[in-house]
Amino acid sequence: MAKQDFEKFKQEIKAWLDTHQDEYDAFVADINSKSYQSIQRIYTLGIKMTPKLMAKSRTEIHGDVVPGEKELDSFIADGGLAAQLVDEFHNMESSSIVPCLLSWLYYGKCYETMVERLEADINDPNCGRATKWTYKFLIKYVINGSIRNKMRTKEDWEQYRKEKALIDHGKFTDNVIEGIYQDECVPSPVPEESQTTPLAKVQFEDYLLCQDKAEVLQNIKRILALKHSAPDLTYLYAALQELEYLDKCDATTFHKRLQELVQTIDLKGTRNFQIALRKIFDKSGNLTLTSNIERKTIDNIKAMLQSNIQNEDSKPSPDAD
Repeated sequence: MAKQDFEKFKQEIKAWLDTHQDEYDAFVADINSKSYQSIQRIYTLGIKMTPKLMAKSRTEIHGDVVPGEKELDSFIADGGLAAQLVDEFHNMESSSIVPCLLSWLYYGKCYETMVERLEADINDPNCGRATKWTYKFLIKYVINGSIRNKMRTKEDWEQYRKEKALIDHGKFTDNVIEGIYQDECVPSPVPEESQTTPLAKVQFEDYLLCQDKAEVLQNIKRILALKHSAPDLTYLYAALQELEYLDKCDATTFHKRLQELVQTIDLKGTRNFQIALRKIFDKSGNLTLTSNIERKTIDNIKAMLQSNIQNEDSKPSPDAD
């Protein structure tokens, strides 16, 4: 699938997710429970869609014998599963699990959940040594695959490991409290030349370089009231950069300050925004758009950012005397 078609398909999945939240929530709740019903449905779907692939996996993975990652990638690709999932999504029955599965894959914590379930099975006293070896290989495959496909980064997995260790040892609350104490109670060192030191940027408007900050802030709020998914935030970021409205601001800070600006709108986690940002910016920070739709979207946002709210609001209404 070409990159342009892939991004379009992901937007179709996001549109489904936005209109079927209850169905997706039930799917995730079952995945995280011990019922295994959704996992069984996924396995059944695999048998139905790629019987040859499933049969090959049973012969290739047995006992403590597992193929290498490249071999596993090759026979998964040979199974044509990706193309079949796309076709199933476009021609699905109402009872199909495919939309939930794809939403979980692209927008949920599927990789973390798979690793957690495999780790839990490894720690099960009834799990045999050969099975443990297989599960360890699968954990490595899931993590490396998520990084290779740019769905997660090495830093994401480092953060996952740290948080999991804190939770496992019952120290997560202590860590949070310590962080709050350090943020609120430990005074920052005062620079010697405090009079010439610029003020710290503590809110979103501090990063704006334009003159009419109040108007731009109102425009941003209007834009986010309409659309505020991770890709939408990346287009807003790109538009601000192209207009030279935004000072140097990393992804984490941008997302954090933006969320503070629109507290009534849930912008979700920073990680999804970071992933989306890497898809339209290269490592040098240059914009690399793959479709005319993305270009048009950014241009439309630039026009909205430049619209004069004050003039529009000051116009007399038709009923005015």
